[in-house]
Amino acid sequence: MQFCAKARFIKYSPFKLRPFADVIRGKNAQFALNWLATHASQRTEPVAKVLKSAVANAKQQGKCEPTELYIKDLRVDQGPM
Repeated sequence: MQFCAKARFIKYSPFKLRPFADVIRGKNAQFALNWLATHASQRTEPVAKVLKSAVANAKQQGKCEPTELYIKDLRVDQGPM
């Protein structure tokens, strides 16, 4: 099953958020949440918030645990100017 979460109108540049997305893409959701929690940067907050939302969606819809989930796709695109 696939679960989706989106965040819009984030006040950080996509160029500054993409390195965090590149690190956790393809990893276990629990590993990604732990890695984002230990990284000392405020820029990790929006990425962690979206990931937590996707994990919550998975728990609600599919009864899956974070240890069973993997990040298939994570995109950071340009927003409105």
